[in-house]
Amino acid sequence: FFFADRGVEGTMEPLTRPYTKALLKELQGPKTIWAYMLMMTEVPRPSHKLDGIRKRILEHVAEAMPQVHAEVDAAGNVLLRKKAAPGMEHLPGICIQGHLDMVTTKVDGLEFDFEKQAIEPKIQ
Repeated sequence: FFFADRGVEGTMEPLTRPYTKALLKELQGPKTIWAYMLMMTEVPRPSHKLDGIRKRILEHVAEAMPQVHAEVDAAGNVLLRKKAAPGMEHLPGICIQGHLDMVTTKVDGLEFDFEKQAIEPKIQ
């Protein structure tokens, strides 16, 4: 999923919050990968409460990656499929697996609602 699109260089950037857009400008390296990592911070997603991030991924894929088929299976997994590039159809397919949820632990005394608030990552 992270490597399927050139959204940052093209017209469909996955980020919606000014904070993460500004942060992306500060990051060095592969902007497309960083943009998708930051997109994940924009949507609250504690374990067992993943409807928001599923929806965000499906909407982004539908808009920015028309060549990718996206669906949610009966277990709630988001599946993305893309056909092989011309001339590569004879090669075995690959599968990349990852988690959508996040561990929701906070510092004592910090007021933060993991079900409603987006994370604001910091560069150090």
